[in-house]
Amino acid sequence: MASPTRSKFTSHLLLWIILSFAVEAMVMPALISPVKEMALINTEMKINKAFMGRGQGTITNRATWAFKGLFVNNGIMAKSAHFFQPSESSDVLGLGRIYKGISAKWIDNFWMSVYLFLYRFFLMIYWIIPASLFIGAAAVDGFTIWQIKKTEFGVSNPIAFKIASMSIAHITGFMVFLGFVPLPMPPFIWPFFTAMIASSVWITAANFQSGLSSPGI
Repeated sequence: MASPTRSKFTSHLLLWIILSFAVEAMVMPALISPVKEMALINTEMKINKAFMGRGQGTITNRATWAFKGLFVNNGIMAKSAHFFQPSESSDVLGLGRIYKGISAKWIDNFWMSVYLFLYRFFLMIYWIIPASLFIGAAAVDGFTIWQIKKTEFGVSNPIAFKIASMSIAHITGFMVFLGFVPLPMPPFIWPFFTAMIASSVWITAANFQSGLSSPGI
C-alpha cells in the first residue's frame, strides 16, 4: 500500500500538471494573434522538415487527421464559434461588437493552439521507440549498479534517489506544458528531454531505496 506521504506527493504533482495544462490552454491563445500562431506552426514544420525529411509529413498528416476526427467532423469546432457571442440587446455603446471580435480571435487562436499541441504530441510519439529503448537501457544499467552496491555492501544515496525520482515526473510534466508554448520548438528538444529523463532514471535506479517514500510538496 502506498504511504500517505507518497500519495500526497503524487496528488499534488498531478494537480500541478492538470492546472498548468488548463491555465496554459486558456491563457496562451490570448497572448498571440492567430496570424502569428499560424506563422509559428508553419515555421516549426519547416524546421522539422529540414531535420526529419518525410517523417515530418507523416506527423503533420496524423495531427490533421486527429484534429479533424476529434473536433471538426463532429461539429465541436463550428459550435464553439457561438460560445461567447453576446446578445444584440447587450450591445451597449458598441461594446458587444468589440467583445465579439476579441472572443472570435481567441477562439480561432485556441483551436490553432490545440492543433499545435496535437502536432507536438505526434512529434513526441515519433521519438517514442528510440526514447523507450534509451530509457530502458538506462534503467537496466542503473539497477545493475544498485545490485553491485548491494553485493559489495555499498551505500545508495537517498537524496540523489529523491531528487532524481521527482525530476522524472517534473520533466515529463514540463514536456506536456511545452505543447502549447507559442514559440517554434527545435526538433532536437525532444531527444534532449529524453536524455534528461534517462539520466534521472539511471540515478534513481542506481540509488534505489526500497520502502523510502517521496517527500510531500
